[in-house]
Amino acid sequence: MALHSTEILLAEHRQVEAVLSQLETVVDRFLTSPQVSDESQKDLKGIVKFLASDLALHIRKEDEGLFPKLQRFFPPGMGPLAVMDMEHREAEKALRGLTAGARRLTAEPASNGAAAAQVRDCGRGLIGVLRSHLMKEEQVLFPMAAANLTAADDAEVVKKFEAISSSPVQTT
Repeated sequence: MALHSTEILLAEHRQVEAVLSQLETVVDRFLTSPQVSDESQKDLKGIVKFLASDLALHIRKEDEGLFPKLQRFFPPGMGPLAVMDMEHREAEKALRGLTAGARRLTAEPASNGAAAAQVRDCGRGLIGVLRSHLMKEEQVLFPMAAANLTAADDAEVVKKFEAISSSPVQTT
């Protein structure tokens, strides 16, 4: 059975992947110039804004909406949900580092400086963890959800997503 909840999350995955590609391009630009350009800083600011709002919202939907419905199928602290939770925390940590580095770039725009290095390292870390994470969700977790959740479960998850979407954004 196709679940509306996972269709919503899949659409959000495509948005995240597009932004990760943009981030990768921006980070790669840092390597070709001695100074981080105003254009790259502006692009980075937009990327960080999206990740701090939309990615954070997406993670909340999974953590508070879908994952609790799947917990009854796994021992506490074990299995795919434990991995997903750990990866969410890794992504949030990398995003905090990326955000801090992006803020520092205005004062330290040299591409060989500490701020640019932090953006590169945290950006690449975020890209790596999220690409792997999204693949695992799509290939493992979402099929498990489709095989085990009822239509009523799915409706409850979608309702929770709507409540989360209408609540104030909490950034990482």
